[in-house]
Amino acid sequence: MTGTIHYVDLEGGFYGLVADDGTRYLPLNLDASFRKDGLRVRFEAVPEDVLTLQQWGRPVRLTAIEVD
Repeated sequence: MTGTIHYVDLEGGFYGLVADDGTRYLPLNLDASFRKDGLRVRFEAVPEDVLTLQQWGRPVRLTAIEVD
């Protein structure tokens, strides 16, 4: 999938990932080197069945990510 990293200024601030189809993902293991608002990426992820404080997007664990 492809999408864009976004900084979300809620609950103290965090980085989310918005796929090109508009789906919002909350990557639980986003490396600091990818925490750049507006960064275009290609990624693969698996859903995680967890509750988060952010209550934004679907929690996922990234299995692959690279700059697009």
